[in-house]
Amino acid sequence: MSKKSLQEVRDTLAYAQLTKKQRAWVDDFILNGNDKMRATLAAYNCKDERSAQVLTRNIIASRRILACLSIYYNEDPEGEFSNLILSAIRRGNLSQAEVSAFRLAAHIKGFILPRVVRYRNDEIEEPKKEPRVVDLGVKKSTLDEFDDEE
Repeated sequence: MSKKSLQEVRDTLAYAQLTKKQRAWVDDFILNGNDKMRATLAAYNCKDERSAQVLTRNIIASRRILACLSIYYNEDPEGEFSNLILSAIRRGNLSQAEVSAFRLAAHIKGFILPRVVRYRNDEIEEPKKEPRVVDLGVKKSTLDEFDDEE
């Protein structure tokens, strides 16, 4: 998939919702060939490279930055949603409300199918799974040899 231009990213609502420094980071990231550290050093006043590394990890975990990068990389909605969830998991401390909101969003977007609800008096027949045939690579002639030995 081809990437979008800086102007196409700038024309989005996701870009408009960024802070001034976040916009500077996205602009530099796109213009410098996707170098995250260089974008951080250009957009933020970091005292040393170590603090720039820590800040870079925080920047790329930001939901707003992720939304802009998803637009830039022209990701499909499912990929964008996956990145958002993975970022939230990496940050940790997900509340039950956030998990429920992600689950609801996944259902609404059609990324996961709803579960079958069973009621006490209703019997729902589960689909039967067909046995899977696995070829172990043993030739029939080899098996015949063992039968002859008995």
